[in-house]
Parts: sequence; C-alpha cells; structure tokens
Amino acid sequence: MKKLNFKAVPTRDIEGNLEPRDISKELGNFIYRETSDLGELDLAQRIYKNGEIEATGEEIEIIRKYINNGYKAFVKKAFEEML
Repeated sequence: MKKLNFKAVPTRDIEGNLEPRDISKELGNFIYRETSDLGELDLAQRIYKNGEIEATGEEIEIIRKYINNGYKAFVKKAFEEML
C-alpha cells in the first residue's frame, strides 16, 4: 500500500519551481466517466471524495493508465515522483 495525495501533486513549472497542484476532483471525475469497471469506479470515488488515499500496486497501475491517457507530461512526471 502506498499513500497518494492528489490534493498536492508535486508539479513543477518550466524553471523547476515546485507548484503543488490539486487534481483530486479532476482525476476522480475523469476515471469515473471513462471506466466500465466497478472497482475503478470505487477508486474514482475515493480519489474524488478524499483526495488522499492508500493505493495498492494494482490501483497505482490503474491510476497510471488514466494519467498517461488523459494528462500532460508535467503531471505524468509529477505522479511518478509521488511514487
């Protein structure tokens, strides 16, 4: 289990300055709208409601899939840094 805080994702601007970003609502909504899997639906609701979650390795891979398909490179990089 890994604690992930989607209310303070450590994004960086072009100069490398840290800009924590809250993507909890956006990511939760994105997964919720795109999934056909009930487990992923539950994960989306946890991310949306809590912002900070304990995620299993399997859930991390699910989140990675959605971030890789729906977010720009700077958010993808920040997510990998969270791990």
